[in-house]
Amino acid sequence: MATLPVVKPKEVIKALQRAGFFIARQSGSHVRLIHQTESSRRVT
Repeated sequence: MATLPVVKPKEVIKALQRAGFFIARQSGSHVRLIHQTESSRRVT
């Protein structure tokens, strides 16, 4: 199995925002994102 690349959390959040997600709320280092058009799509 191939190893996954190391990605910084800020880079992941920026990529998800480009994919149509926005930050719904944040508690410390935990961020919850919701998709703009499909509110059933959530990332924690």
